[in-house]
Amino acid sequence: MRIRRVMIISAIILLPFIVSFAQSIQLTKGAGNDMEAAWSPCGTKIAFQSDRAGKMDLYILDLKTGEAKLLPTGPGYSFYPAWSPDGKSIAYSYVYFTKTAMEGIENGYNIYLIPAEGGEPLQLTHGLYRDYVPAFTPDGKHIYFSTTRQAGDCDKVNIFSVALDDHKVASVQADGIDVQPSFSPDGKYFAFATIANVGCNWGVAIAQTENLQKYISLIKASDEVFYGPRYSPDGNFIACTGYKVGLSGWQIYLLEIRGERRIQVTTNENGNCRNASWSPDGKELAYESNVGGNYKLYRIRVAQLLASDKSQGNDLDEMMAICTASVGQNQKYVADGNFQDDSAWRCEGTNQWLEIQRSKPRKISKVRIYSGYLDYYLNPSGEGSIKGYRVCYWDGKEWRDFFTPVNDAPRYQGGPREQFFLEHKFKPIATDRLRLIVTASNDTRKRQSAPDRITVDPDKVCTYIREFEIFDENEKIIRF
Repeated sequence: MRIRRVMIISAIILLPFIVSFAQSIQLTKGAGNDMEAAWSPCGTKIAFQSDRAGKMDLYILDLKTGEAKLLPTGPGYSFYPAWSPDGKSIAYSYVYFTKTAMEGIENGYNIYLIPAEGGEPLQLTHGLYRDYVPAFTPDGKHIYFSTTRQAGDCDKVNIFSVALDDHKVASVQADGIDVQPSFSPDGKYFAFATIANVGCNWGVAIAQTENLQKYISLIKASDEVFYGPRYSPDGNFIACTGYKVGLSGWQIYLLEIRGERRIQVTTNENGNCRNASWSPDGKELAYESNVGGNYKLYRIRVAQLLASDKSQGNDLDEMMAICTASVGQNQKYVADGNFQDDSAWRCEGTNQWLEIQRSKPRKISKVRIYSGYLDYYLNPSGEGSIKGYRVCYWDGKEWRDFFTPVNDAPRYQGGPREQFFLEHKFKPIATDRLRLIVTASNDTRKRQSAPDRITVDPDKVCTYIREFEIFDENEKIIRF
């Protein structure tokens, strides 16, 4: 045992991936599932949802006495409690169907507000949508929430906001599938979980609140899956639910925003640990686990894990980038660190471009392109890998090539995706803008159209860029 312990400690010191040995304390017991813990701003209470009485309701747990009291919200079902910054109110998602579909259902899951001490609920959003996971802005003037109201598509979930003064609802994030917003203490940034489309892996990203195009992904490897981000009170870490290959279930993680560390906080081998919530002093996390069968709430101390290397001096704005494209969508996922899932920039035609712009110039010495979709159901015989391309940088006056343009790159023939990439090394060049320009595609133009295949026009050829990796002068990958 001593030898094993020494080996583990050595790994903790040397590697950016850390496993915690902190002990957790169970907070709730009894029947039902207790979930979605939300620590109060004063630090003495935790709001949560539970079906202990037969339907999903909100409860308030007093951490001093251990007593959990029902917060009455009505005859319907209540989910996802979130405290206001002043601790006086709780926002939540509520649904109560009083009509059948034939009679005309008026509302779905909507956002409500209720006094934390109990009282009359106030409905903030309306409509037959699924509005859920509310989060207050630090100034308490708006609530951000996940919703299916984007074009009424139940598979399209985005982030909207509602103003507390006039209840005006507005779209915030409408590209890809973005959920579970969480704000930095100063409100300058918000973190969220994101995927490009159904079937991809969840990841965590951070955007500027005032400029959503400025964005950074916290995914560092293709075997990382994270969701449910929660900003730490000091703004240095994200607590979230995560999974890595080899684990038996979901665990609680800490992601260092300006550094490289991934800290696995829980080590439960007999169930899942999910949905972390910070104590207001940033020293503890509350979460739910089903280690005993039903989900119950736990708390765990993490203060000893949070020491950051301040000497790194990484500025979050400088780490972020703006990713744009001439056509298509999902371009922000092209530099998210995951080349194995189905998140890809899809462009039709040729001479289309993808551009990445940073706040300050960085020296670039290598690029790597992952392209092609062998199993894309609309295009099974035209793999859609890139055939001709240029990679350019902006010198302040015009676009220049990093290397000689490629006219006939090899076609993606299947096999492990990580083994198919195009790589170019060159003399380091400093730039704050670079472009990948698609000049030709390996698309065969054949499409399935029952009962026969059809051939589309040349201007309809498709190219899929799964990942565009950029390396600095030390050949260290630059993440966006």
